[in-house]
Amino acid sequence: MNIKLFSLRLRQIAVIVITLLFTGSIAFGKPLIDKYNLKYRIDFKGLKLFCKAELSLNNVRQNDTLDLLLYRLLRVKSVKDEFGNIIIFNQTIKSFSDWDLMQANCITIFTGEIKPTEITKKVILEYEGYLVGYTETGMSYVKDNIDPSFTILRMDCFAYPVPSKPSFAGLKELRQNFDYKISIEVPDSLTVINGGKLIAKNKFNGTTEYIYQNIKPACRIDIAIAKYSTLVEKGFFVHYFPEDSTGAKSLSEAVRKVYTLYTTWFGEGQFSGYSIIEIPDGWGSQTDVTCILQTASAFKDEKRLYELYHEIFHTWDISSNDKYPCRLESEGLATFVQYLAAEKTGDQTVSLDESAAKIFKKVKEKLSKNEAASNTPIIDFGLKQLTDLSYTKGMLFFYLVYKEGGEVAFTEAIKDYYKTYRKTGATTKEFSDFLITKLKSKKVESLVNEWIYTSVSSQKILNNKSIENLID
Repeated sequence: MNIKLFSLRLRQIAVIVITLLFTGSIAFGKPLIDKYNLKYRIDFKGLKLFCKAELSLNNVRQNDTLDLLLYRLLRVKSVKDEFGNIIIFNQTIKSFSDWDLMQANCITIFTGEIKPTEITKKVILEYEGYLVGYTETGMSYVKDNIDPSFTILRMDCFAYPVPSKPSFAGLKELRQNFDYKISIEVPDSLTVINGGKLIAKNKFNGTTEYIYQNIKPACRIDIAIAKYSTLVEKGFFVHYFPEDSTGAKSLSEAVRKVYTLYTTWFGEGQFSGYSIIEIPDGWGSQTDVTCILQTASAFKDEKRLYELYHEIFHTWDISSNDKYPCRLESEGLATFVQYLAAEKTGDQTVSLDESAAKIFKKVKEKLSKNEAASNTPIIDFGLKQLTDLSYTKGMLFFYLVYKEGGEVAFTEAIKDYYKTYRKTGATTKEFSDFLITKLKSKKVESLVNEWIYTSVSSQKILNNKSIENLID
């Protein structure tokens, strides 16, 4: 190594060491990832994952560092810039600062160069290792592992680098929309499915390389690998396990029906092609802007289709501008709408009123046992990490607003809200103010104040025997 390069490396190391000593973390800046280019190779015999990840960055400043999380059994072998120069990094297995059971490989990468004009805009990581899930943390659905019968690579198990420090609060505050391109080579007997657009499928000697790129800016990447079949209808791609073909046809028809209903109620969603990907039960349904991971129950049991209606409704979501989103306008509304849609599409197994009654009992029971939940208004669910209550108590809020306003006024108000705030995003306060203005009802105004901004609603739930009593 020449003297100039040696001096540079010493200065880089000194910057990292001094920062760690005085702050305990890296704090020179917050580079953001604009694009992922992920090239995966999976050894199904050795049950091992290999990846070359090229990360395109913005907001990189002089002497910046990039903090990334990978799964605890994935080890970084090298980090380089786009010119092939070695970049200094360190990696340590750490527990989350606010979640002791959760561990990840925490990588710190020094992204700055000596001259401001030569600051790197890309970092290229090569890493490899194993996935065995996170069930020990309480996240029972994160069973992710390398298995030819079913493999999933996703953010939940940090199968790709996620820009965050090791904390649950840090992940919740993560606001990133990025582009991605992924390639992955698998045996011919398997199929790779992703919510993006399949741009190439290259066959080799016994293997096939699948290349996908995102359709819209994404906040997560999900890659499923198994023996899949596919139904295509009007922009919807239903990817299913071959043994569930009958259910997949029923599901495809239900999707078209409910999407038409939602469009009638709320206007056009943010739709530009959509994939519904079957995953085994117990692995957790999730949604992205162009993709749903849907557990097999919805494919096998028509009584569970309402779960899919919930995920489809998320294609209407707009971004929250709150620092700690309470998720009322996303999860609470989606839960309410899933039951309403099931009833309106003629699903004889689901009743909106009966569903509200069951949820009322569950919420009442939780509030009676959890003082923090009872005393926290909906607006603070994000701050107090009680967002799971937005699914249930939030559903009851919308149920009461719907009963007061009626179907036409309610759906028109939500439609106008999406039209008004789709491009800019909104806060919960802007949403609640919008409801009051559109529905022009003193009762709705009281509901907003009692449910969203105070804990009066908790006392009313505890003091009433049923949802019917609460309505009266």
